[in-house]
Amino acid sequence: MTNGIRTEAGLSLIELLISTVIGMIVIAAGGKLYVDGRFNSRIQDDLSGMQQHARFALDVLARDIRRAGYFGGNINRRLIGGTGVRMPDGSCPTTSGRWGAMVFRPIFGINDTNDRYACIPGNDYLRGDILTLRYADSRPVSSTPSGGELFIRSSLTEGAVFQGEDEADPENSVPASPVVLRRLVSNAYYIRPSGTIICPNGSRPPSLYREQLDRNGLPVAEELAAGIEQLQIMFGIDVGSDGSAMRFVDANAMSASDWEKVRQVRLWVLARQECGYGGYRNQQTSYSMGNMTYEIPAAERGLRRMLFFKAVSVRNG
Repeated sequence: MTNGIRTEAGLSLIELLISTVIGMIVIAAGGKLYVDGRFNSRIQDDLSGMQQHARFALDVLARDIRRAGYFGGNINRRLIGGTGVRMPDGSCPTTSGRWGAMVFRPIFGINDTNDRYACIPGNDYLRGDILTLRYADSRPVSSTPSGGELFIRSSLTEGAVFQGEDEADPENSVPASPVVLRRLVSNAYYIRPSGTIICPNGSRPPSLYREQLDRNGLPVAEELAAGIEQLQIMFGIDVGSDGSAMRFVDANAMSASDWEKVRQVRLWVLARQECGYGGYRNQQTSYSMGNMTYEIPAAERGLRRMLFFKAVSVRNG
């Protein structure tokens, strides 16, 4: 006869320890998979971001290069007049509208310096070439111009550049018809430390900027694409007067007359991660960009980079 008492056996201490260890191993493995997945996802996001920013930068530059030199109709640039037109002198002052009104030189570059460009002072200029492009906005202006903003009034064969406040001056009239009034566009592209992004170590990544005209005809800065580290440019000069043969040179090898013969612009854009992490070490320490080899600063080699190239034909040479 039994007394009705049931005995139950639980886990021994050794079994409990073994199951705990196994559980910890499973959790650690799952944690590592999660961390690795997050890390790889961040790498893919960085690579995708570099591609997007570089392609955007190249698209913006290419669009402006194709527009450069268009001032309405089939105008001979040398026949453009008006009270505002200025002769090109390779400068970019910040106190007048002279820089934007140098329409006789719709394409201009500076090689690896900000020399004579007061609109891009030393604290703002980081490295690389500067590319300046000028043209008339494609959208006609219907309102009466005023203030210091720069405009161009043009027919099929004539044109006049002026500040809005001088619109009524007889020198700014264009007798031939049809006549269209447009804003004058002048953009200078260059590399500068970002004004919107600060990395955990306190540094600012390089960005593509442009100087553009404000409503007073003065150059003002606009940040376009973060992570653009280097910009190099070569200019294709027509050596046969028919576009059949070109000689490619840097801006510092261009004469004053060569700027009138530019038929193609070659662009090299180097994009990088905005900020570093994870102890990555880039094995490539230099990049060939046109006639120069860009050496990565030793302190910045822990970043992923991608190099892009684009050749753009000039339509309004």
